[in-house]
Amino acid sequence: NADKYDFATVKYDNNGSQQWVKYHSEALGKDEIAVALAADNNGNIFVTGNSGAQASLIFGNDPVQFPSLSLADAIITIKYDSIGNELWSAPEFFSSTDPNIIVISTSSTVTGFALDPSGNAYIGGYRLDYTYNVQQNKYSIGYSCLAVKYTSQGAAAWKKGFS
Repeated sequence: NADKYDFATVKYDNNGSQQWVKYHSEALGKDEIAVALAADNNGNIFVTGNSGAQASLIFGNDPVQFPSLSLADAIITIKYDSIGNELWSAPEFFSSTDPNIIVISTSSTVTGFALDPSGNAYIGGYRLDYTYNVQQNKYSIGYSCLAVKYTSQGAAAWKKGFS
């Protein structure tokens, strides 16, 4: 994308010769910055980072989109096989489970990434949320730590947030 950053993953062999290059753009014209990558014992390559997203509010079951805002960020993790085929990508958005809290904007940042011997991926980081409490008629800003575990097939096994 000429105006925005996309993930670029490049694989080299042991002699430093380029094997393949893959670009990934998840968010509609927003910046995406790769933060970490790792390879498992099968030669699969994982890359994770921050992905800009379209901001939206949810009222009941109806999302209201705000295309001009870029205040929502996701963490995205991608898995490629050894020859560069994308096996899965998992954008992870975080929101409140409290019906009285409206998340107006959120910015999530990856700070850690690891694989276990079974090919599960673990992502750690933090997020900054700007929220509105309907019941208290109050706006607030707060940081939270976050952690996500993905199975080797790309399903979110769990995600946790800690204030």
